[in-house]
Amino acid sequence: MRNGKTWLLIAGLAVIPAYSARAQINPFRGSSGAGLTASDFHMQDTTARKLTQQSDPHDGETRNWTNPRTGASGRVTVVNSFKKGDMLCRKLEFASKTKGQGDERTTQVNWCQTPQGWKIVSP
Repeated sequence: MRNGKTWLLIAGLAVIPAYSARAQINPFRGSSGAGLTASDFHMQDTTARKLTQQSDPHDGETRNWTNPRTGASGRVTVVNSFKKGDMLCRKLEFASKTKGQGDERTTQVNWCQTPQGWKIVSP
């Protein structure tokens, strides 16, 4: 019985990094309220990456995305660019709406350029 519990604990701990990595890629994944599909998240993430990788996007610059397959749509807006230590960072506002959803949902996230690429960081 003890070996069974140990194995279960090890298996559970092995799953945690996968969920953490997934949240690092997209902070909305796993949010039951958003109603976005995996393909919606992919479009949203691709749109955000295009904005972060521009050499000098201006504050307020917006890119829209639409998923004709699901009817979801949204936009990603550069709120502002700033430095955190030596890192170039951009505060992005994500707005999305699913088919049949009344209100648009928005959230803001800080993304900073690290040696490993653009990462979500705490404020």
